[in-house]
Amino acid sequence: MKMDPNHIIGLLESVILLLELGVVYLLIATIGKKLSDGIDDHSSSVVVILVVLLCELLLFLAYFCKRHRNFGRIFKRVSPITARVSSLYLGLFVLSITFQYLFNLNLYSLSNYKSDNDSITLLLRAILITPIIEELIFRYSIGNLLLHRYCDLGAKKSVFIQAAIVSSSMFMCAHVANYSYFPMLYVTLQLIFAMQVGILYSLIYYHTRSLSNTILLHIGNNIIATFIPFDDFDYTSYSSILAVISSLLLHFILIKYLLKLISNNSDKKAQG
Repeated sequence: MKMDPNHIIGLLESVILLLELGVVYLLIATIGKKLSDGIDDHSSSVVVILVVLLCELLLFLAYFCKRHRNFGRIFKRVSPITARVSSLYLGLFVLSITFQYLFNLNLYSLSNYKSDNDSITLLLRAILITPIIEELIFRYSIGNLLLHRYCDLGAKKSVFIQAAIVSSSMFMCAHVANYSYFPMLYVTLQLIFAMQVGILYSLIYYHTRSLSNTILLHIGNNIIATFIPFDDFDYTSYSSILAVISSLLLHFILIKYLLKLISNNSDKKAQG
């Protein structure tokens, strides 16, 4: 199969932009930790890096404002698929709490909210700020960029799968920065779920074309995650292993369901 040179150039441009976004994200996370610990005699270096990051952000916004003039349209009403996924999240959360109460399990607790002020600030940032920023970067910006690179292929299911996998891989790599804040095993599980949840949210965004849906799901997912103890959670217990496997299986089923919806929509567009 002969490849168009424009496709090769576009693919290289996409890879460079993805790597650049990943580096910027990790730098921001690292600088944020350094600033929270206090700026030392390397403050001039920190200022230079912040200026560079600001320039990167301005270039990034200019690029996407030029390509996406209908930015405000990405915030639409909540779709039925989002309501169903949210109901599943809430139902499983209530079911887990019920089993925890009946069988004296150790799945969820309020220990994370009983820590110092820095930990509470970090939790609030993970609930309110992080979902919006991550959805704008990984679902809207990177997701749309990848779809545009493969736009000549048409609305095929494979295109959406490839875009979802690449953007979700970047989403997963961005969570590596959490090793600076949380226990290693907790972040390792977070990386696994980030990849799977990222694919699910990408497919939901491609299906609904509304960022409000993925932001709401992301916020709900992070809220539930804050009730998982960071330090004293028993990852080796049967209840914990069963909870992890159940969550992975649920997201796998949802991904298959979204792929079926996207495939049906593609077939309808092809017939129309």
